[in-house]
Amino acid sequence: MTFEILKKDIEAGKFTPMYFLAGTEPYFIDKLTKLLEDKVLNPSEAAFNKSVFFGHEATASKLIGELRSFPMMSQRRLVVLKEAQKLNKNEWEKLIPYLEKPVDSTVFVIAFKDKGLDGRTKAAKAIEKNATVFNCKQLYENQIPDWIQKHCESRGYKIQPEALRILSTYLGTGLSLIESELEKIFIVLQGENSKEVTNRIVYEMINVDKDFNVFELMNSLGARDHSKSHYIINQMMRNVKENPPVMVLGQIYQFYAKLLRLQAMKLSSDFEISKALGIHQFIAKQYTTAVRNYNQRDLMRNLTHALEADLYLKGVSPTHMSDEHVMKTLVFKLLN
Repeated sequence: MTFEILKKDIEAGKFTPMYFLAGTEPYFIDKLTKLLEDKVLNPSEAAFNKSVFFGHEATASKLIGELRSFPMMSQRRLVVLKEAQKLNKNEWEKLIPYLEKPVDSTVFVIAFKDKGLDGRTKAAKAIEKNATVFNCKQLYENQIPDWIQKHCESRGYKIQPEALRILSTYLGTGLSLIESELEKIFIVLQGENSKEVTNRIVYEMINVDKDFNVFELMNSLGARDHSKSHYIINQMMRNVKENPPVMVLGQIYQFYAKLLRLQAMKLSSDFEISKALGIHQFIAKQYTTAVRNYNQRDLMRNLTHALEADLYLKGVSPTHMSDEHVMKTLVFKLLN
């Protein structure tokens, strides 16, 4: 079952006796758990009919005691087991009788922040048979811009392509962090009576220098602009707290890896590149320019240079250079 379908059912008050929410993206699990906590019972009912347990301290006997209790002045009870991946294996075995025959008047929510139980176990088989099962995976990097855009639209905001590019570049793939940063931006926009997320507000709110950042560095590297690239990396390395070399290097490596992929696929137009990488056409222009300025040999060489720099930064290979010097030397090698 998908997140959107399950969310819609819960909001409509269509509940089942047991939910198993599992996967490697905590954001979706937390959202559905919170939604069930808000919708299954109203505040007055929750005072007598809601119990929350945590896997590292829960026992099957206490869980079953709550699960099989009758509701008080309510149609149902709600029992939530958070961090269920930490529940002891023996306790899972003791839960099997309930998992095989859940009580209709109780909604049992199991929030399992991992891939899930071993499918060969009796507990897993009982859950698969009797529970509403939701499995989620962490989104891939190329799925993040689309998620950000849809999230903004769901809150009634538009987002400029460049702002979208900055956010997806700097905030990684953790949806909870991205949502948190967007909420801060929405609060500021409300004060400005604006409904558009611009690059200006993004630069201000996520503390990124609008002139000297990894995105501008990749632009200049893609254009093979020697003077601008060296100037940007010099400025960035003056503030390594905001521009950690290892993180900057990771972005550079991904940039050249994507260029090599585009070279192999013989793609050169904005439309083809945006489709291949799953990015906005405005963002694809950066790659369109770069793919014309590097041949396959250049790209293979640059990936080797980036890996070499990574070994230096992580202390695997000995070097007399500081981290800042490693990055400045890397930029020189990438352009020559």
